[in-house]
Amino acid sequence: MTDSVAIRFSTSTYYCKVDVGDRLSMMTIFVATFTILPMVLVVMTSVRLLLYVHKISGLQKQGVIMVILISVVFVTSYLPIGVTSVIQSSLSETAKNTLWFSKLSTFASYAVWLNYGLNPIVYFFSVRSFRVFVLHKISKFFRRLT
Repeated sequence: MTDSVAIRFSTSTYYCKVDVGDRLSMMTIFVATFTILPMVLVVMTSVRLLLYVHKISGLQKQGVIMVILISVVFVTSYLPIGVTSVIQSSLSETAKNTLWFSKLSTFASYAVWLNYGLNPIVYFFSVRSFRVFVLHKISKFFRRLT
């Protein structure tokens, strides 16, 4: 006995949906692979990095703060898109077209961009050499204007 696979196209969302019966849906596999797995890897790598640095030379407060903040920013910015994708894979077509889901999807899409915007700010406040470099470049730029 073989499992049947049905592919449906939605004219309201212009998406193809693959129904795979009792097995995991394609969206769940996608979410696990491209959103949840990277978040887990970032957190695990950050913890391993901190443990390695602690073993080699002891932890420095500046480095610990930066690694933790970068990890928190990454997970916080990518978590909404992962949650939205999981919710989307379990909703009906009519529920996906509701205002609340539209707003949630829009928020999740913009939250990903927070990672790119907040990383320079985290580096600026947690890495002294980066802050000195940026302030030097800004002052040099404004001196050229006058």
